[in-house]
Amino acid sequence: MASNLPLIDRLIPGLADSLPGDIRSRLDDVGTILTEITRGVDETITYSAQETVDKLETALAKVHTAAGFIRGDFDICEVDERKDVVLQDAVSAFEQAEQRADNGLIAISEFHAKTVELQNTRVASIKDEISQMVDRNAADIRSIQSQIDAAGLNTRALTDSVEKQSQAVRDLESKLPGMTAATTAVDVVRFIPIVAIVFTIVGAANGNGIADPFGLHRQLDDTRRSRDQAQEALNNAHSQLNHLRGVRDSLETKLKAQKCIQESLPKLQGECQETESRCIALQTRFAPLKDSSSKLLRKAKELQNEATLANFDSYKDQFAVRLLQICNNAAGIHPQLTDSIRRVKDDITTTYEKALPDGVSEASKQIEYKLNGSIPGNDSQGKLISA
Repeated sequence: MASNLPLIDRLIPGLADSLPGDIRSRLDDVGTILTEITRGVDETITYSAQETVDKLETALAKVHTAAGFIRGDFDICEVDERKDVVLQDAVSAFEQAEQRADNGLIAISEFHAKTVELQNTRVASIKDEISQMVDRNAADIRSIQSQIDAAGLNTRALTDSVEKQSQAVRDLESKLPGMTAATTAVDVVRFIPIVAIVFTIVGAANGNGIADPFGLHRQLDDTRRSRDQAQEALNNAHSQLNHLRGVRDSLETKLKAQKCIQESLPKLQGECQETESRCIALQTRFAPLKDSSSKLLRKAKELQNEATLANFDSYKDQFAVRLLQICNNAAGIHPQLTDSIRRVKDDITTTYEKALPDGVSEASKQIEYKLNGSIPGNDSQGKLISA
């Protein structure tokens, strides 16, 4: 399946192998790193964000336990003995939530930095090198084409030369029958003195006698030799021309593939930019999650310090308000926390048999507003897990 192919083969199918080994290897590295970054971002969303919400849910369970301390059926001494342990557990859970969120934010920031580095150094460098390769290849093709043009002119000139030499050979060969007839006539004149015959034989042997009075055999041999030499030069010229055309065709095939790769590189840049944009978007979501976790931790520590210093019996209403404020800050972080927040709110508000104190009533209303979505923008972090 295509999804199982390396990233580079999916982005530039069938073309990556036409690249030099070094660039192909570096492109493979880019694909591997980008895949690792994408996987890391996914894991950060799945684990860091989810673990942060899980720890917040655990912390709110501790807050719910602390909410039980304001009931009238608790002995004050028993409350004083247990509340410190429960509040410390809540503080520890909020600390863990803050750490998980901080780890997620750091991880996303690192993935973002790696993606930017990948684009600005590796991908940009490869893009420049491929552009230079395309330019060099195009220049080589122009140079080869010039050599082909020159070789073509030379081939045509040699073709003309061979044709002229061949025609000269044919012309000389056409004269040989006449020369042979003259020689035969000399042979039948039996009454020529022997000296004349000897003279004729000697003259023929020298190529200038009556047998070959115009030296046609020698001219024919020389012309044939010139024709053969011209033909050999023409054959060599044809071979050179075919070789140059083969080199040009190979370069053009390579250039075509390189241009396709060059045109496909924006896809790789697009993958990098998409990952970078995703990291930026996640940073804007993780940052509020981390800030909310830190704020909850501060509120929990304030509650812990105030509860330690105050007389709990006289501090119960303020303690209830503080617990509800923690729930109010937690509302809107993630839908997973809604049930825990409602349990704390309901447990506190049902404790009072008479009318709720003003502070408790107002804090309870604020929670309901947030949980019911009356305050815009409070559910943005709820999308973090699926980002």
